[in-house]
Amino acid sequence: MKIARVLKATVLAGILTAGASQALPFVSPEVGGMIGTSFDNAKGFNINSDTNLTYGAFARLWLKPGSFRVAPFVKWENISEASFANHFKDIITNEDSRNNNMQYGVLLGLEFFYLTPYVGAAYSHFTDTHFSSTWALNYGLKFKIPILPLAIGIDASWQKPKLSGVEIEMHRVSATLSLHF
Repeated sequence: MKIARVLKATVLAGILTAGASQALPFVSPEVGGMIGTSFDNAKGFNINSDTNLTYGAFARLWLKPGSFRVAPFVKWENISEASFANHFKDIITNEDSRNNNMQYGVLLGLEFFYLTPYVGAAYSHFTDTHFSSTWALNYGLKFKIPILPLAIGIDASWQKPKLSGVEIEMHRVSATLSLHF
């Protein structure tokens, strides 16, 4: 009886592995990190040692029917905004409470050679209960480095969560570095 179960599990694992290897040309996982700031700082090139920064991570599963791209994704960003000048002090003393933003959504893109512009929407949830959950518009540009399993890019999100009943506009832009298979 146990041998039959082991044999069934082995056959099933073999079928799934063969299916996954056949699907690799159509599926491309990507995981990475990001460092960003508000769009006004990036647009005005006001980036200096006092610029408030955010950081985070993301995971995307790019589905590749032809040159069209569809990617369900999850993105985490610490939006507490620490500057270069005070960031290490806050980490050591733990004075700064973290305010995290989690986004779950889908991106649509079009790949030209190794460059993929994309746009999408996400449900946005904040860990700070003062901000309400909302929807976010995500857009960006990704460049897959040939031969290496790396991609670099620009990722942005725009949303309007409510803070005590008042809409607050959040427009962030980030530089990204990711492992891309």
